[in-house]
Amino acid sequence: MTDGNRRFNNPGVNAAAVLLSVAIAILVAYITNNWWFFVTVIVLEMGLLLFIMGVILGRPRSDMAWTKSDSNFYLLWGNLLTAIGALLTVNTLVAGIAVIIFVVFLIWMAIFALLFASRRKSA
Repeated sequence: MTDGNRRFNNPGVNAAAVLLSVAIAILVAYITNNWWFFVTVIVLEMGLLLFIMGVILGRPRSDMAWTKSDSNFYLLWGNLLTAIGALLTVNTLVAGIAVIIFVVFLIWMAIFALLFASRRKSA
């Protein structure tokens, strides 16, 4: 996705994030004795990581060529994974509210689309 000069183009950071997410997900699933949380916690954590990377990656150094799609890619997928992970966790905790969760997901994505469209564009 990037040209090698970006801050998050390091496989070690990605590997550490995945290993940390798996470790936390195993602990949460073991403590709650519900192994479905293993999946939801990993999706939630990786979404938060991508979202944070998109926010940080928004403005590169002045000597680097900036492409708008670099930060937007991380923001889009990070937000989507965070929403799915959070709503799957809520659905696991409170059964029978799938329609409400779907409506909340649509509202979440609409708010994000508005914020995403109104982000200040820089040259």
